[in-house]
Amino acid sequence: MADRMSSVKHFSGEKFRKSNPRDTLHKSGLSVVVDVETTGLNPEKERIIEIAAIAVTNGQIDGTFHLLVNPERNIPRVVEKLTGIRDADVKDAPAAQAALAEFGKFITAHTSTKNTTTRIIGHNVAFDLAFIHAELHRVGPITAPRQDIRSQFAGSHSSELKRANHLPTHGNDSVKFSNPQSCPDNQPNPANHIPLRRHPGTTNLTFHGQLKDDNVLSSHTDGESIHKLNTCLENCHAVCTAHLARRLIEREQVGRYRLANVARYLNTTHKPSHRALDDVYTTYEVFQALIQLENPLA
Repeated sequence: MADRMSSVKHFSGEKFRKSNPRDTLHKSGLSVVVDVETTGLNPEKERIIEIAAIAVTNGQIDGTFHLLVNPERNIPRVVEKLTGIRDADVKDAPAAQAALAEFGKFITAHTSTKNTTTRIIGHNVAFDLAFIHAELHRVGPITAPRQDIRSQFAGSHSSELKRANHLPTHGNDSVKFSNPQSCPDNQPNPANHIPLRRHPGTTNLTFHGQLKDDNVLSSHTDGESIHKLNTCLENCHAVCTAHLARRLIEREQVGRYRLANVARYLNTTHKPSHRALDDVYTTYEVFQALIQLENPLA
């Protein structure tokens, strides 16, 4: 996903900033690769059940975040079958407020005063950010993002939402969240799901190099962390690997630009499994491979 003029969306408004992906993981500042698993496809109605992220500073991974989240509802059978995450796995997991507070702490821990710009990287990153924003707004009164990307999904049929592959391949260099109906790749295809690898049903959190038990999470549900996370997302730059893959790989070579298809084409070591941590590491590899594909000498 390194395009000569590949761009990322600036979430603090309708502005779009062009950014060379070759610099994204290497210039000063923080890059966070993120993925969420959810109970369904509509961020207005469904909930997050797992979130994972890796922090990349100066081209090096220096932190990993992984947490199961209690959606406070039953996990649909189809989601359980897809992800391997069961109700029993999340029964004692923190709810969204505690999970988001920890995620905010994770990002804050990797952001210094000199590294004020955070880049959020994801495969169909609009989907992940829409769910995070929706959960943030459920938490309570916080400063609303100047552009609430949830509105981009309002009224969308759930089958048209997943994958947020509505990131265009038009000639312009801006990643825009257009109508899901305009994307030919918006229909989920179960045949493309690769075999699942079950993770232990644990709510342990890898946070800034230490493993923390979920019992301590209740002390971290402060509003300050939630506010910092919201502020970060409000001002971040978002990079979508699916959008960048479309610009660098012919459709005939990968079919739909799903993470599994792109990862298979790029022969990544990690493989997606519809588990957040696997998918985060796969997305990171995909991003690096696309940079190399664009410029072998980079």
